[in-house]
Amino acid sequence: MGPGLAAFGATSVLEAVQQARAEAILVDREVEIDGTKCRACERVVHGTPETCQHCGSSDVFRVDLVEAITEQATRTGAEVDFADPFEALAGVGGVAALLRYSLSENHAQREERERRAQARREAQVEREAEPPAVGNSAVAEPVAEPVAEPVAERVAASQPAAVGPPAVSSTDSRARMLWGGTVLVLLLVALAVYAIAF
Repeated sequence: MGPGLAAFGATSVLEAVQQARAEAILVDREVEIDGTKCRACERVVHGTPETCQHCGSSDVFRVDLVEAITEQATRTGAEVDFADPFEALAGVGGVAALLRYSLSENHAQREERERRAQARREAQVEREAEPPAVGNSAVAEPVAEPVAEPVAERVAASQPAAVGPPAVSSTDSRARMLWGGTVLVLLLVALAVYAIAF
């Protein structure tokens, strides 16, 4: 996982979800996090300020931030999983996310990653389009499914060109199914590394 490809805590995760940068989110199923939503600009923030930090309106109301994060994640195509409480997740406020890309990454680096990811997707489509080779036997050997790509490559492949949900092709759908549990395992590893480092 590259630098900056994880977010820890409600404020960071909410910001990543609002920017459509979250790929997968892990939430402590018992955590309760307060948030505030502005009626004027509809901005959601972590905490309970009396006025909107975005537009200055005092017409704000309390929301369940876990619900707000989950709703926004659904709109942007991020996976959300709830876990039983464990120390590393509790240590970062009960919510963490793997990100599609880092804000610290410059435009040229992002374009290069996108170009490589597109080339890999095209090669995969070509491999899938090839008819299976038939040998001397009547039944062709089964073709092994490709192993899931490393996280950095998967994150690059799923990065949206603009804010909004990523486009999903049939190849992406198969890759997502392969990655179902792997993303959460990687998030748990990131949490463990974070807990050890701090």
